[in-house]
Amino acid sequence: KVDKQRAMVLCYDMVSLKLTHLPLFLLSVQGVWPQVLINNENSLRMTRNRRFSNTQNEIPADTLMTLLGAVVMTMRDTYLPPNDPGSERITEGLSRFCGWSSQLTLTHDSAGQFCQTLVSCLSNLSIILPQPNADSYPLNENTLVMLKCFELMTCTLGWEWANNILIRQHLWKVLQDWSIQKSKQQQQQLEGAVGGSGSGVNTSSSDYSAACTIRFIGTIGCIVTGSKPDTAKPLFNAVSALISEEKIHTVPWCVQVAAVMATMDLSIVDLRGAFTSIRCWETQTRTHSRHIPPSLDSKIKTFRSWFFKQPMSQLMCV
Repeated sequence: KVDKQRAMVLCYDMVSLKLTHLPLFLLSVQGVWPQVLINNENSLRMTRNRRFSNTQNEIPADTLMTLLGAVVMTMRDTYLPPNDPGSERITEGLSRFCGWSSQLTLTHDSAGQFCQTLVSCLSNLSIILPQPNADSYPLNENTLVMLKCFELMTCTLGWEWANNILIRQHLWKVLQDWSIQKSKQQQQQLEGAVGGSGSGVNTSSSDYSAACTIRFIGTIGCIVTGSKPDTAKPLFNAVSALISEEKIHTVPWCVQVAAVMATMDLSIVDLRGAFTSIRCWETQTRTHSRHIPPSLDSKIKTFRSWFFKQPMSQLMCV
């Protein structure tokens, strides 16, 4: 299972890079891993008409393959010269071996359907539960594939679509629902403490959903903030607020870790603010003897080193 998902991630990365010989590469992958890119004629219809079942423990494979195929077939003119016999044979090969019809395309409507299916997976703890000691924490192999899907759609449809549709209509709702739920839990905990019978609230599935969503937003925002940093300012402010001194005692640990990573991802929006937020969070965390995961600690050190190499005009005074 893991090897197959790693192969999927490799294909998604190669498609995002828009390599010149991408179709030939994908056909080669299909020859080595026949089940990685396989699809069937009814996948797009099934994806559009079926709601995700919370009893499943994996992201629907036909959704992933149809999305990859839709992107490749939408952009095939970029890779394949039109009216070229060789191009026609490659297109036929993709259709025959991967099940990707030449009419398969990624539109705003179909992308919205993909988003709904993928976001619905975030409510399934068996899909999103991370491995605490993994380098990708709080992501796991399933949510990493989801992230690659969102990256791929963003690279294909652009930042305006990602900001207005993917983030604001789909991902932001996950965070809003989580925030409402946490507020209710904290109120109940406070009332219980006043009455003498309160207890701490354990990390819930919605906390892991929020953590994954924050990682998604940070990574997606990082793709395009270089050219339009101002558009991601609200995202940066919302994410960095989760690691502020007043929130460190109420925000679940997995969400804090995700927020630190997302703050670094979006740091181009406000480099000084990102550095200050992460430094304060790190100080507070160590003061309260919380163990920072080695992979995150390494990323923070790399970010700090990079920060001090920036021109003084960007750093101003910290």
